[in-house]
Amino acid sequence: MRTLAPALLALALVACMAPPEAEDLVLADDDEFLGPAELHAVPDGVRPPPSTTDEPEFETPALVRRGSAPRFEPDRGEDPCWSVESRGFPAISVDGRTVVVPQADHLQLSTFPGSLDLKWHDVATGEVTRTDPITAFDDGLTWEAECPRVSREIRKHARTANRALAEQSWRAMEPLPLEPFYPDNSIMEYYRETPPEERPVQVLIQHEEIIVRIVGVRVFERHPLAESVRSMPYRVYADRETGTVAVVTMDCIGDSCTCDPSFTTQVVHWQPETFEAIDRHPCVADDEHSDDGYCEPPDFGFNDDPYPWSLSS
Repeated sequence: MRTLAPALLALALVACMAPPEAEDLVLADDDEFLGPAELHAVPDGVRPPPSTTDEPEFETPALVRRGSAPRFEPDRGEDPCWSVESRGFPAISVDGRTVVVPQADHLQLSTFPGSLDLKWHDVATGEVTRTDPITAFDDGLTWEAECPRVSREIRKHARTANRALAEQSWRAMEPLPLEPFYPDNSIMEYYRETPPEERPVQVLIQHEEIIVRIVGVRVFERHPLAESVRSMPYRVYADRETGTVAVVTMDCIGDSCTCDPSFTTQVVHWQPETFEAIDRHPCVADDEHSDDGYCEPPDFGFNDDPYPWSLSS
């Protein structure tokens, strides 16, 4: 116990420390060695220098046609017993008042693949005002006996949610080319070699805050992390017309020996200059670092279309 006490005391002290204020953080000098303090801190300071590299070309994703709606597409077959795909999410209502996005809890080593809910977020407050269940945990499912019943229930829930979605007009939210930054990743060498004007805009979650920054240059956004939101940034979607942003987060849940990803979302507002910085300094995989996946979230087998919000038994 005497050998564990100092370590436990150190952890307790770290946990009790208040998050650093922006004005108390020191910028990393352009020629200064970037060590852990600079990489894990969130410095605030001057505007980022304009990028000297060629502007990358991005194809803006097609918007959901006004009058159409995001939807769930359940399917029943012999194998798998059932599946449900989520299409057109996240989306914002044409009046700019509501964001809809699913919440998915995946189970990999289970007879049931997890749960899927539709969350309705109030744009003004960021709060979830409504939850529509699509699937639910049923780990004791006996497939031959229960598969038809479960499939019918999922189709019923999907129809109910789809009818509610069809009552409004929606537009799709644009995925932003941000670098998801994870403090535990060993990527220090990459930042030592990258000049400030070539560093991409990052999104990270640290000290119970959602932070948008260019490391060593400037912090653009800081928002308190909602209690119901996971601790790792996954992807970020935006509606530039209103400045509304859906920050999709993930974490591993459950007691499985593998990761059971859980995907949650927080809705916030960003300033126009944040979008301008992202346009000037997007995260683009190049030949040298593309295999390292700096512009992509961790791959747990849920990164491909049609989103991490689809389940299959």
